[in-house]
Amino acid sequence: MVIFPEDIVFSRMEDSDLESVVNLESLAYEYPWSGKIIQGCFEAGYRIWIGKVGLTHICQAFVSVVAGEAHLLNLAVHPRWQKNGCGKAILRRVIEDIKSLNVEGIFLEVRISNHLAISLYEKFG
Repeated sequence: MVIFPEDIVFSRMEDSDLESVVNLESLAYEYPWSGKIIQGCFEAGYRIWIGKVGLTHICQAFVSVVAGEAHLLNLAVHPRWQKNGCGKAILRRVIEDIKSLNVEGIFLEVRISNHLAISLYEKFG
């Protein structure tokens, strides 16, 4: 199945999305966040965006917004659809969301070994 970034429908995470968010996290990372951590982020009101094509959950991002600052805490793309523009698409959605909140910038941390993420973030400045 080929997925095009323009086919992705983004929405904020709902309680019923928890299982698929945890599943994608475990597929995307060697050391994934636990369901308990993800549930805690949801309950704390973090802005958790998920991207789907049809019923297929392909990407997600966690953002904390506090005191006019945004922190991109986690961005994951299903391994099957990495290097396909899905990371750009969800990061673009996150940036649009942050701008609507009048937040000036986004902070993030990334492992120096995560070349894909570094390349993505550099493209967005």
